[in-house]
Amino acid sequence: MGLIRVWNDEERHHLDEGLKDVSCYLHSAGGICDIIDRFAERFSGDITIVEIIYSEWMRCFEYALGLKTPLGNKELNKILAEQFREKRSLEEGNFVLYQDRIDGSPTHIARYMGNGFALSKWVIGPVVRHEVWQVPLSYGDPTRYLERLKTSSPALSHSYRQLPHS
Repeated sequence: MGLIRVWNDEERHHLDEGLKDVSCYLHSAGGICDIIDRFAERFSGDITIVEIIYSEWMRCFEYALGLKTPLGNKELNKILAEQFREKRSLEEGNFVLYQDRIDGSPTHIARYMGNGFALSKWVIGPVVRHEVWQVPLSYGDPTRYLERLKTSSPALSHSYRQLPHS
């Protein structure tokens, strides 16, 4: 699985602040190049924009699951229970489920790409490559590793299948 760095709360809170700034800018600005530049200004290091998908409704869950319509919390919990199984350790291609520290509800999902890095959609805009713990504090903690069971459900996002592995 490789070594996974654990980011502290202060570092992750900084990501929250940057994400709010980029999200506000996304709503007020317009050009994708401007958004990428703004993102690069706020986030440095190993966080990399892979793709920009501007959508008012598509969150990380819809993106990761390859869905074309919004997903409610009840439907999300059903999909997680029926189409995934828990893993003890991460393997390339597995999912990392982030959960709220207080009530344990799902807050974010990422696809593990190997070498400590994951791929996930942030807010209404970018799909980013980041370290597993390198997410905004508001996204919760990476508490569960999941493997998708073979089903007739929609295929995973095209981006997940074609990204080169580092």
